[in-house]
Amino acid sequence: AAVQAGAPRNSDFNGPTQEGAGYYQTTVGGGRRWSTATAYLKPARGRKNLVVTPEAHATRILVEDGRAVGVEYRTPKGLETARCRGEIVVSGGVYGSPQLLLLSGIDRPDLQMNIFLWSIEKRDSSGIYPHIWPGFSISPVHLRPEGRGRVSLKSTDPLAAPKIEFRFLETAYDVEAMLYGLRFARKIAAQPALKHIIAEEVQPGPAVTSDQALIEDLRNRGVSNLHPVGTCRM
Repeated sequence: AAVQAGAPRNSDFNGPTQEGAGYYQTTVGGGRRWSTATAYLKPARGRKNLVVTPEAHATRILVEDGRAVGVEYRTPKGLETARCRGEIVVSGGVYGSPQLLLLSGIDRPDLQMNIFLWSIEKRDSSGIYPHIWPGFSISPVHLRPEGRGRVSLKSTDPLAAPKIEFRFLETAYDVEAMLYGLRFARKIAAQPALKHIIAEEVQPGPAVTSDQALIEDLRNRGVSNLHPVGTCRM
């Protein structure tokens, strides 16, 4: 249906171009998502040059003469230090990594956010609740927004959560991009390959047609896909 709507066919999103429609390539093993820990860390646990310290929380990077030389971390025994002879890899995720850098006095970074829409009955702190009838959703995703979020400190306590400002739909370009995505999702749904199996559009609903009404829906239902990136310079 996406190809019928005018999108080019793309069999490899990791190839020379990302434009088009096709099947996702996923990291799966045994029918389950294959995490980095399962794929790489677990098989290497027996190596003599690898030490995994459980219940350890990094509190700051130790810097001497402008160079990172170690990591201070907290365990049930108290504060401990690990010194390095080579490099330190900061891999605390897009929130934990900038928090650690900020706690260490290293420059404040920005974040880039993905914006998703999901056709669901409702969502709350307990999870996502789908509609009770069989159906599907087409979710436009803006992968390169102009707006930038920000991670900063609410506290100097390393165990306290950082302050996260998403700043979704902050620029006119970001709004227009998502508006186009909504309209293109409807165009896909109107193609012969899908149209004959669709009973009705549930969200935002066929009555929502004007730019103003669609933008209001975006602001009310837009969510993060929880794949934020770009908080630390490489």
